[in-house]
Amino acid sequence: MKIFRAFWGLFLIFIGIILLLNTSFGLSWGIWVFIWQFWPIILIIFGLIFIFEARKVSFWTGLIILLVIFTSAGYGLYLSWQNKYFDNNNFALKNEEIIEEKIANELPANIEEVKVKLNLGVSKTTISGSDDQSLLYVGAHLSNFFHLNQKIHTTGRKAEVEIKTNPVFKTLFQPKAINDLNLSFSSKPNYEFEINTGASELDLNFEALKLKKIDISGGATKMKIKFGNIEDAEAEIKAGASLVKLEAPETSGIKIILKSALVTNNFEDLGLKKKDSGWVSPDYEDSERRIEVKIDAGASSVEISRY
Repeated sequence: MKIFRAFWGLFLIFIGIILLLNTSFGLSWGIWVFIWQFWPIILIIFGLIFIFEARKVSFWTGLIILLVIFTSAGYGLYLSWQNKYFDNNNFALKNEEIIEEKIANELPANIEEVKVKLNLGVSKTTISGSDDQSLLYVGAHLSNFFHLNQKIHTTGRKAEVEIKTNPVFKTLFQPKAINDLNLSFSSKPNYEFEINTGASELDLNFEALKLKKIDISGGATKMKIKFGNIEDAEAEIKAGASLVKLEAPETSGIKIILKSALVTNNFEDLGLKKKDSGWVSPDYEDSERRIEVKIDAGASSVEISRY
């Protein structure tokens, strides 16, 4: 029990010194990013203390070992103070480089249907049609904090693409993360998109793509979706408080189903009529192309425009 008390005493002194350096001596608050990466040390210390208790290690031996551990951590702080790890002006990791990664995947032969799964976390994502029809998709990922994983699986005339971004390391006090993804897809196949994201910004231009369906699940999101006039399309949006802008061709009928009452919209201004559980354009039933959008969101704004 004495070793436990010694640990908590050293721990409080350790935290107090850092806070004093933060508040009085100008040490960057970004130092906590560095410290948090070493949180497993706490588990190691507790493990050692349990061993000390079981082996009946003397108090002074245990205290010396704890002092060595805390001294090592203090040396890490010294390196930070010497500005080897941090840019004290920007409160960010000094070796935090913004890396642009070019990505591309060839269009497999005879593929007619493609399902695209995007698991992005907090991100800024742009999707559009590509001029290069030999590639299924081409684009770039710009990030200082996330690693991009991508894979493709084909079965007969169908393909499934999965693109995922994972943080390099997770911290409670992380620097501002950049996670920008720009993708352009071939206009040849029919597409179904499934996008899972955090609080993000989405710019989705499907004007040149054969979009059949898109499902979006996210946090508070700012999104712009431009539908084409090539195929009937379905969209389902589940999000927190969001700003949703929809663009649809003049020749397509539109049906909007809202599952939340806390949504402002401009539906009546565009001539949409309330019908059952949704809003429908006058030409919906007779339109050659139809767009149906289901929105389940928090307090949000939904705006439709025609082109």
